[in-house]
Amino acid sequence: MAAIGVEASAGSRSPRWIVLMRPVAHGASEGLHSCLSRTGFDKLLFMFSPIHRHYIAAFFLDLAFMMGFTALPFYVFKEIGGGAAMSGVIGGGLSLSYAAVCIFGGGLVAKARNSLRVASLGSVGLSLFFFLASFSREPIVFALLSMCGMGSMALAWPTLHAWLGGEPDLRKRGRYMARFNISWSAGMALGSLFSGFLFEIHFRLPYICVCVFGGISAILIFLQPQEHSYFGDVPAHAQDEHQNHTRLSEFYLLPTWVACFTGWCLLGAARTVYPKRLDALVGDNRLTLFLDPLPPEWPVGAAALFSVLAFAITFASATVFVLMGRSVAWHHTFRFIVALELMACAASWLLAATHSLALMVVCYTVVGVSVYAAFFAAIFYSVANPARKHRRASMNEALVG
Repeated sequence: MAAIGVEASAGSRSPRWIVLMRPVAHGASEGLHSCLSRTGFDKLLFMFSPIHRHYIAAFFLDLAFMMGFTALPFYVFKEIGGGAAMSGVIGGGLSLSYAAVCIFGGGLVAKARNSLRVASLGSVGLSLFFFLASFSREPIVFALLSMCGMGSMALAWPTLHAWLGGEPDLRKRGRYMARFNISWSAGMALGSLFSGFLFEIHFRLPYICVCVFGGISAILIFLQPQEHSYFGDVPAHAQDEHQNHTRLSEFYLLPTWVACFTGWCLLGAARTVYPKRLDALVGDNRLTLFLDPLPPEWPVGAAALFSVLAFAITFASATVFVLMGRSVAWHHTFRFIVALELMACAASWLLAATHSLALMVVCYTVVGVSVYAAFFAAIFYSVANPARKHRRASMNEALVG
């Protein structure tokens, strides 16, 4: 199959292949293309350019992840019989496995002939291991399978971020990264919103969704062209701007990594430990909407209510990505991120004291804004240096693991 579309980039860059119907590799790639052709799915898939397929793949990957991750603490509470300590330990184990694979596997993935194929395999691993974990009620087995799924996903995200770093136009790169981050945050928002409700119907439904959506993401990533063949090289007239951007980004990278790491610690506690407090407040009928307790006949359980809180975080992240993608005022300054980190600390303190669901939503929103502002700046600086972008994207992902 031949390519069906070409776009000339504005401003004289060489033509860019928008739709590449045949990736460079053979074998499994040929079989996948044949299967897609027989089902007619290829016509739908290749209506989109590679950059838009990249956004869609990120959406489905994080939709799959958040389906499983939001259900995790309640699986521990309801199916395994554990408490907040067990949920927190397993959540910490997932973060540790993700960080370890990012740190020790990032360099190997960067050297792969086609890192996107490795990223596709990571999406498959997330789907398979999370689904298998839902069949175990042994805490150690459940934790190990979940950690394998999380570690598999670490093969995907640094590669997906680094692929966008191949865009030589810095303003376009910022817009692409904003849309990419909005795409995966939309997946996180929907995954966290619906996972709790699906769990209330049947505990395995979120994990079935992990398999379906993770598989879709794996196919999309597998069919992506390599970045050099899609984006091309930096034009001669932009070399000075690139060098200045790289130099300043090197200086600001470490502070934003520190802000990103501290914020993610607060976010991890909000996602894996706080659900137990919410569950206790609902069980003791001490949860209020504003000031008055919720009626005993309130039809929604703790898992569904937590989905609303998790949705508030990811909705806030999407808002942050839109604003930061459209602005350059935050480039190479981190004072506003420090202020947001302090706000996140204050919000976390309020969460420990309040019984109000409305205030919880506000606090989760503040935490989301703070953490994802730091994340956007950190990943933007991480891919600034072309020679080190994959390793640094891996390190950035390790910090948020």
